[in-house]
Amino acid sequence: MKVMDDYHGGHGANATHKRDVNPGHLDCPNPDQKGEFVLSTRIRVGRNMKGFGLSPGITRAERREVERRVGEALISLEGDLA
Repeated sequence: MKVMDDYHGGHGANATHKRDVNPGHLDCPNPDQKGEFVLSTRIRVGRNMKGFGLSPGITRAERREVERRVGEALISLEGDLA
């Protein structure tokens, strides 16, 4: 869908979704390696659309359905939201 391709930089129809939620596989430095500043942290995960699971746990077909619904909603926006 053109709206999604434009937003995500043109991922093709055959692009795959990487499902890796292992924090050990992150390629980024620890911002507080000595443990001097960060006391705690929180990650919030929210469901974006009723009836669908979170992104890493849904099928390709479900992701395509989410994309279709979001695309239709965005295309229907009018005025300064368009």
